[in-house]
Amino acid sequence: MLIKRIVLAAAACLLILMFFRTDFYAAWYQQKITESRDRYDDEAEHTDVEYRRQYRYANQYAVAKEIVKKVKEAHDTNAIVLLPPNSYVQENSPQVIQYMRMPEPVVFYYYTGLKAVWTNSPEVNKANWALIINNNNVQIVQITPQQRTELLEMYKKYKPEL
Repeated sequence: MLIKRIVLAAAACLLILMFFRTDFYAAWYQQKITESRDRYDDEAEHTDVEYRRQYRYANQYAVAKEIVKKVKEAHDTNAIVLLPPNSYVQENSPQVIQYMRMPEPVVFYYYTGLKAVWTNSPEVNKANWALIINNNNVQIVQITPQQRTELLEMYKKYKPEL
């Protein structure tokens, strides 16, 4: 009975090692486990929640916080932000955020407390703010229904994706 347990434990360990040797899971392990462990000392020194979010989420979080600032300045309590598709952002964004991905609407809500929609959302017609990226210029602006229609037409050729 003991031999059977040892053989099963060894087989399980071997299977786990083989699993993490594949490229996809090796990259995941590096990104999620190893880098988290390496960041621990820095995060232990800085216990401020905002600092940690900025450090962990980088560009996505910084852009989201700038959007919140602009919406709060406009005193809009019913803001719904239209987020451009990731393929559009990567094709038309400035160098600073070219490799950034737009967060999912639920993640955007987690960062900011503001509702957001993608171009394929059933509630896209409720969007009254938009993140505009054009000619190396990034803006968050209030939009009219006509502007929203024009934006959606422009985004049509880009597939919303994670």
